[in-house]
Amino acid sequence: MSNLNEKIAYLKGLAHGLAFEEDSREGKMILAIIDVLSEMEASLQELQAENDENVECVFELESRLDEMEALHGVNSCDCDSECNDDDEFDDEEDFMDINDDFISFQCPNCGEIVYFDQAMLKTEEDLTCPNCKASMLEDDEEDEDDDDNL
Repeated sequence: MSNLNEKIAYLKGLAHGLAFEEDSREGKMILAIIDVLSEMEASLQELQAENDENVECVFELESRLDEMEALHGVNSCDCDSECNDDDEFDDEEDFMDINDDFISFQCPNCGEIVYFDQAMLKTEEDLTCPNCKASMLEDDEEDEDDDDNL
C-alpha cells in the first residue's frame, strides 16, 4: 500500500509542478482525479487493516478449534484432501455398533433422527428434539395411555 501512496504523492507533485492553471478545466480535472485516487488509497488501507484483523481472528479461531478437537479426541480435517465428515458413519447401523449406549428416535414433529444416551431415557426429564424443540416422547406416551384404556 505504501507504494500506491508514494505514486499518488508523485502524481500530486507532477500536477503542481506542471505549468497549467488550476482554475482551467483540465487542471480541475487532474486535481479531482488525484483526490479520488487519494481517497481510494485511504479506503484500501482501511480494508487491508480490517482484512489483517479478520485473518488474525480466523487463525485464533482455528487454534481454539484445534484445541477443542484435541480435548474431545476429534480428528481435524486438514482440508487439503477431499473429505466429507458425513462419511464417518455410512449408515445408522455403523453408528449404533460403535455407540451401543445411544438409541435413535425419529422426531414425530419434524422427522429428524435424534440420538439419545440410554441414561437419558431412564430420567423423567422430557426429551426434546434439538431441531424443532418438540417433545420426542409425547406421541409414545399418548399411545401407551390409549393402550391402557382398551
